[in-house]
Amino acid sequence: MKIIIYRRSSLIGTHGGVEKVVSSLANAFTQDGHQVMIMTRDKRKGKLFYPVNEKVQFVNVFSCIKKKLNPLRTILYKLALTSKYYKKWFEIFPYCDRNLTISKIIAPQIKEFNPDIILSCGITDTVDLCYKQHIDTPIIQMFHSLPTVYFKIKNPHHKQIIFDCLQKTTVAQVLCPSFVENLRPYYSHDIRLYILVQNIKISITIMTQYRSYSDTNRFGITVVDSKNNIHLSSFDLKKRNNIKQIPGGFTVLSLN
Repeated sequence: MKIIIYRRSSLIGTHGGVEKVVSSLANAFTQDGHQVMIMTRDKRKGKLFYPVNEKVQFVNVFSCIKKKLNPLRTILYKLALTSKYYKKWFEIFPYCDRNLTISKIIAPQIKEFNPDIILSCGITDTVDLCYKQHIDTPIIQMFHSLPTVYFKIKNPHHKQIIFDCLQKTTVAQVLCPSFVENLRPYYSHDIRLYILVQNIKISITIMTQYRSYSDTNRFGITVVDSKNNIHLSSFDLKKRNNIKQIPGGFTVLSLN
C-alpha cells in the first residue's frame, strides 16, 4: 500500500506530540512493507525532528509555495475573506486565492505518488490537500485532541472553507467517544462519515507509543498504553459500508 501522511508544518525542529505520531506511523507502515511519503510545507529546512526509516520519502514543498506566494497576495487573501462575496472575489481574481495556490502545488505531488490512502494531521492540513481539488483517494482526518480546539476560528468565511474541505474526507479519527458530538456541527448530514473512536478508559498523557498496520484493503491503528496493552481497530476503506468493530479497543460510529 502507498500512504501519504500530510502535516503542513512543525515537523522540522519541533518535538510535539503530533510530530511524534507522524514519525511513528511512518516507521510502522514502512516496517510492514508499505511505501510511505511524509509531505509538508514547513518553512524550516533540515531533517525531521523524530527519526524515520530511510525508506520513508520526505517531501517539503515550501520552496515551491514561497515562489508563488508573497506578502501582497496574503494581504489580498485576508481582505477577500472580510467580504461575504469572497467566493466570487476568488473566482474573478484567483491570484488572491492563497489556498488554491497551495493546493495546486500539492496536487501534482499526490498524483505522482498515487497513494492508496492519505492521512491528514489537522483541519488546515485538509484545506491544503482538498481545496478546489478532486481527490479519489480515501482521506483520514486525524484529530489529536478535543476537536473543538481546532475550530476556534473567528472568521466565518475561513471556517466555511474548512467545512467544505472536511466534507471530502472519508473517516475522522478521534481519541474518545465523547469527542464525536463535537464533530457533528462540522460535517454535512448528506454524507456518510464514520468516526473511529477510542472506547477504552485511558488518559492521553500515558499513551507511550503509537503503532499501525494496514494491508491492501484495510487500515488500522493500535495504541499501546503504559502497561503495554495493545488496543486495535480495523476498518475497510474500499468497502465503506463494511466497517466493523474489533473487540478490545475502538468503536466505529456513524454520524447518520
